[in-house]
Amino acid sequence: VLKALINALDSQRLHHAYLFTGTRGVGKTTIARIIAKCLNCESGISSTPCGVCSICKEIDEGRFV
Repeated sequence: VLKALINALDSQRLHHAYLFTGTRGVGKTTIARIIAKCLNCESGISSTPCGVCSICKEIDEGRFV
């Protein structure tokens, strides 16, 4: 699954929605936040967000809307 998401981000061929399911504690919210950073990072869409821009920081802090 991770490889498919990385390839989709790098080639900018994303689907309109992704559904993450699973039991509590498997990382659904974590992967959703990582993808949010990948899509909204000020450095552009890629599988490696910068982690230092204001948007990446807001997502990490749970303040990005």
